[in-house]
Amino acid sequence: PVKLSRQGNHWRRFLPLVSGIYSYKFVVDGNWVCDQTKELITDEFGNVNNVLRVGKVTARVTWTSTKVRTSAFVAGSFSNWEFVAMRIDNGKAYLDLELPPGKNTMKFFIDGSWELNSSMASCWDEKGNVNNVIVAGKQNKNFTWDSWDAHSVAIAGTFSDWKPVELMRRGNAWTRDLLLEYGAYDFKFVVDGNWVCDQRWPRRYDNSGNENNFSFHGDY
Repeated sequence: PVKLSRQGNHWRRFLPLVSGIYSYKFVVDGNWVCDQTKELITDEFGNVNNVLRVGKVTARVTWTSTKVRTSAFVAGSFSNWEFVAMRIDNGKAYLDLELPPGKNTMKFFIDGSWELNSSMASCWDEKGNVNNVIVAGKQNKNFTWDSWDAHSVAIAGTFSDWKPVELMRRGNAWTRDLLLEYGAYDFKFVVDGNWVCDQRWPRRYDNSGNENNFSFHGDY
């Protein structure tokens, strides 16, 4: 926990944060609580936390599925579904967007027709429409290994090029927050030198037949 300072009737603290999404809670007189007036989010373990979205993230979107003849636009949740003109270069279209951290839905309007980009992920909205989706920015991801008798614990995965990153002991657990890009990650814990999976996390086999834990990070 990071202590806040009392200022009149409020408790405050300035923290320098990079653009991204952060989950957090307040610790008030020893009790971990959420501010019910702020945005809430539930993590994969069922814990409810406050969520903070910081800054903007630059992301490039491109259209290469078909050759652009006359015009290319993109519209989405980031623009309140207003058209934003894309740059056209030799039949291809691209645009650098300043996006809010998290999930952004969009669709392309190419040569007068609404189109999905086959090279991007897609999702259904609440009205039954299929749109492309891009998840921008980074967010802290917590990894915890519950074991009071371990002497050393690290985590390694595709996010670290499988190089172990040490976890810190807190009480009867080992834990660490890692600032990760959004996406899917395979990982394992290294407990006293042994590479093991945590049974609480989903597991899958990689192309070499190794069983790893698995998590999709940043589905917001």
